[in-house]
Amino acid sequence: MLNFWPFYIREIWQTRVRGVQRVALFGAGEHTRWLLEVVAKLPGPRVTLLIDDRAEHIREVKGICVVTPETADRRTFDSIVISSDSREEQLFARAKQCFLDTPILRLYDGLPAGPYEKQGDVPAGIDTLPGP
Repeated sequence: MLNFWPFYIREIWQTRVRGVQRVALFGAGEHTRWLLEVVAKLPGPRVTLLIDDRAEHIREVKGICVVTPETADRRTFDSIVISSDSREEQLFARAKQCFLDTPILRLYDGLPAGPYEKQGDVPAGIDTLPGP
């Protein structure tokens, strides 16, 4: 079964984070693990940090350090991307509360709350598909 969501994320990632150099992901759960796989080969910003209120239980994900909002070094990222398809609204509100002066981007803004299907084949060559 072909999974639609990597195509969706590819397009959203390349349009919403255009011009950003370094991104922190807000959330360090299963969605973040999946998201890191999908965007690994895409052009665009580098994910430099993961921010999660449960950082004491999750130290790192795929080699990227997980910190709490209070201990996040704001010099290491230019923007925050909310990394959740089921709790995006709550994480967005929390991120806004903690990072008033930082652009906060959403991947699923305007869509019904997930979770969305993450199983299935991630299309080969997703990094070379035509598009904007």
